[in-house]
Amino acid sequence: MLPTRLAGIAARRAFLMQRHIPSNANTTAMSATVRWIHRSQAALSHDDSKPDPVANAEGFDFNRIGLVGGGKMSEAIIEGFVTEKLIQPEKISVYDVSRKRLDYLMKTFGVQASSSLAAACKDSDLVIIAVKPQNLTQKLWTQLRANLDPKSVVLSIVAGIPMSNFVESTGNKRVVRTMPNTPATIQQGMTVWACTDHVSVSQRNSVAKFLSSLGEQHFVHDEQYLDMATAVSGSGPGYVLLILEALIDAAVHLGFARNVASKLVLQTVSGTTTLAMKSGLHPAILRNSVTSPGGTTASALYVLEQGRFRTVLADSFWSAYRRSLELGHMDSNVGPGRSRHDAHETDSHKK
Repeated sequence: MLPTRLAGIAARRAFLMQRHIPSNANTTAMSATVRWIHRSQAALSHDDSKPDPVANAEGFDFNRIGLVGGGKMSEAIIEGFVTEKLIQPEKISVYDVSRKRLDYLMKTFGVQASSSLAAACKDSDLVIIAVKPQNLTQKLWTQLRANLDPKSVVLSIVAGIPMSNFVESTGNKRVVRTMPNTPATIQQGMTVWACTDHVSVSQRNSVAKFLSSLGEQHFVHDEQYLDMATAVSGSGPGYVLLILEALIDAAVHLGFARNVASKLVLQTVSGTTTLAMKSGLHPAILRNSVTSPGGTTASALYVLEQGRFRTVLADSFWSAYRRSLELGHMDSNVGPGRSRHDAHETDSHKK
């Protein structure tokens, strides 16, 4: 899209400007680049993507909600409903195999604890499936088919399972598939979602409003992006936490006490993320602005690049994407060196 291409052009311009001006003029050059991209972005007031069918959501059409599964994500979902006052907690019914978990949710939020899946689904016009993929057994599919109202919307947060599985296994055609992430537990999540054509516009609006209570939400027209989102934002917190852990350990290795190392790293990452989000600039521009020729940052970045840092991250994304496809029993022969196209080219070269 144009804004993305614009950011790339700005990054290249910043790089070229740094190559052809003295180091002491970097700040002036960067300021000129920032002003240039802001002017250009202002001129591009439209986005050439498809219109978002859930923009400007108003109202909440679901009168009763059933939750199948009472884990951490279900807790985040309930808290979002209650905090945003989208629905009264007593109109939320939760079913889980753990009675202890149900008692906790009931006492904490005032929701209804259901003794069976059938009780959770009864009279619910939104049924949320919040179980692990391995728990979607034939027995559970059979229970869902027997107890779901055909007019209900079925919303899944199960990783890797396509909407077609829910349509075929439950007989319900109104299906929403989502990929949230764990920061949703503090209402700072990122949820990507898609739905079948049978979900009405008003229902989509209500889903968007609900997902916004968990943080940010983004609708996609093509379901294939859900598996991609699983690799990026769904599994993303795991990558970020590993990087945080590595940075803190490295600071301890340098000589900082662990509590000090944690403070330095967490605030640096938090502050840098906020800077990137508020500036709206391509990360390359911001990185160039803190990378002095021959300086400490340049030296560290050289080592990271030499260690294939970008490639390792990209390969981890592809690995997570393939695993998401495998969970849905789909072809996972995709990605660099793995796709049919690449394999065909390799065979041709061998001949």
